[in-house]
Amino acid sequence: MNEVPNKIIPNSFQTPNFFVDGCMVYLTGNEFKCLTYLARKTFGWQKRTDRIAKSQIATYTGLNNETVDKCMETLVSFSLVVRVAENNIGNDGVEWALQTDDSQVRFDLMQARQAQLVQRHRLKTEKARLKKTERGVGLSNNPTPNSPSVEQK
Repeated sequence: MNEVPNKIIPNSFQTPNFFVDGCMVYLTGNEFKCLTYLARKTFGWQKRTDRIAKSQIATYTGLNNETVDKCMETLVSFSLVVRVAENNIGNDGVEWALQTDDSQVRFDLMQARQAQLVQRHRLKTEKARLKKTERGVGLSNNPTPNSPSVEQK
């Protein structure tokens, strides 16, 4: 009997618990995709740094180039990722490294951005609620077309 090899275990790579336990809550899904892919390309091959083309990150994460640029810029600003060297003459991509010193990670920036996102969500929700109120949607004292009015009861 020819058994198909398992593609999940033991074929794996380590990702620092710190990224999941301490940082994931502050990152967007796209940012976490990029961070995880860099962990795969570096720690997964027992490397400290690696040259990775933007197109490669885009292909493996399913993101477009603009989104990859934005995510990588954010990860660098949070000091989770270090831009070691620019693209080389061979066009092999930027040389990236993952931050290995947790004291360098900018939790202050991550928390500030999260607070902004929460505030933006609250404002959006309040705006939607006010719009519904203005249209009379969801008000219990407004009879619906099929409900009896007070006089009909």
